[in-house]
Amino acid sequence: MIWNVLIVDDDRNFRYAMREAIPWADHGFQVVGEAVHGRQALEILEKKEVHIVLTDMEMPVMNGVELTEAIKSLYPDMIVVALSAFDDFGFVKESMRLGAEDYILKQEFDGDKIIESLENICRKHAKQRSRELDSTRETEEVVSYIQGKSEEFPEDSQAARHLRNRESLTVCLADSRTEYRAADSAGADRTPLFVSKTGPARWLFVCELPQTRSMGEKSRQELAMINRLQNGFADKVRMGLCDSCGDVTALADMYRRARTALEYEIYFPKERIFHYLDMSRYEKSRERDYVYEVPETLPLESPEDAERVLREMTERLMEYMPEEEYLNRSFVNFYAKCTESVRQGSREGDAITYYEKLRLLGTLEEKAVYTLEAIRQAWEQDIFASAGSDNRAVRKAVEYIRRHYAEEISLGDVAEYVGLSDNYFSNLFKQEMNENLVSFINKVRVENAKRLLDSQSMKVSEVAEAVGYRNATYLSTIFRKVTGMSISEYRNRKSQ
Repeated sequence: MIWNVLIVDDDRNFRYAMREAIPWADHGFQVVGEAVHGRQALEILEKKEVHIVLTDMEMPVMNGVELTEAIKSLYPDMIVVALSAFDDFGFVKESMRLGAEDYILKQEFDGDKIIESLENICRKHAKQRSRELDSTRETEEVVSYIQGKSEEFPEDSQAARHLRNRESLTVCLADSRTEYRAADSAGADRTPLFVSKTGPARWLFVCELPQTRSMGEKSRQELAMINRLQNGFADKVRMGLCDSCGDVTALADMYRRARTALEYEIYFPKERIFHYLDMSRYEKSRERDYVYEVPETLPLESPEDAERVLREMTERLMEYMPEEEYLNRSFVNFYAKCTESVRQGSREGDAITYYEKLRLLGTLEEKAVYTLEAIRQAWEQDIFASAGSDNRAVRKAVEYIRRHYAEEISLGDVAEYVGLSDNYFSNLFKQEMNENLVSFINKVRVENAKRLLDSQSMKVSEVAEAVGYRNATYLSTIFRKVTGMSISEYRNRKSQ
């Protein structure tokens, strides 16, 4: 029996020492991966079979305590051992409380003691693991058949025999990162016949529904089943299900329909139950591989431009309902298009952070809101980066101006908002932004005036009022000063 080990530590030298200085293979262990923080470790756990996690306590992004808590929630039987410095003992105590089984002092690195500690822990788990492996093997065979990966129904397994000779079976899928706990009071005839976790946040259930010819009674039975399953989770879950059938050979088709139904959770955030019979009406018009392409002619020079194009994009995505892979690609392309002018150094790191969070969001609406906010932040950060400023008061002032540009804004208003005296703030702003406050306000107003002028439907006087100027003449003067062209020249250029 080989025990797979994951090492989690942001210290590259320590990871190297752990990997190379200990004869893992001689004692039945193998290092199958390394991570520099807890979030990366969780991503590895989604893809690889790991039995033991050795985790440092102090790490960026997600520390060892947070990782231990996440592991014990997602993988309750996984072994966690804390790697601790002398001054991390508070973290160690908390990780032990959350389920870590031992700790190793990094300053007293001793390969023999580490192996001895792990062997003692593994002996306690070996018998239980052997029983679990047999059960897991049977479960995996049934799951493989249900998911259409295997053509042979595993007749000899206990799990499979439990599904035989049932009146009416149905497949239900649920998305939840918490563990499922069947209610004790559900009754033997009402608990799921088969339960398996098929992904980091995906649960598969096979249940039995009493046969009935009454559509009302059938709906009532389905609703009761859904409520029982939902009560087994600590959080609110979204569930996909299909019509029922009494033949186990139809389980693969039922699974496919339930999975298809649950795909629509991205587009209907307020819904919790997705039945294939309801969702199938969208299948004919759906374009699963659709990716929105931002037209080259559309301006993307301000947050308002981005919001307008993003609204158009989400409407198209809602119309075609692509699979999540292609949906995410549309947002990534849009984000890249909007931030292509942002300085190279900050763009690469921000893009990675943006994508990591994007793919964790579960609905089209959440992805759109997050994307717009990420674009706004990228543009604002670029303003400060170009001026060599990251002053909190100045940043706060810029955010205030962008929200209130259409109103009368004075130096006193902004200084009061950021909590500084007028003179001090005025000097600070000019020093950090390389221009005075009035000049910056004019730039923001002209930026928004250009967006309104693009529509061709608003009079110049209306645009002036909308961006905070008292008349068209004043707007025209400021517009030429900022852009180097008149309003009519700007409109003519845009219309060509």
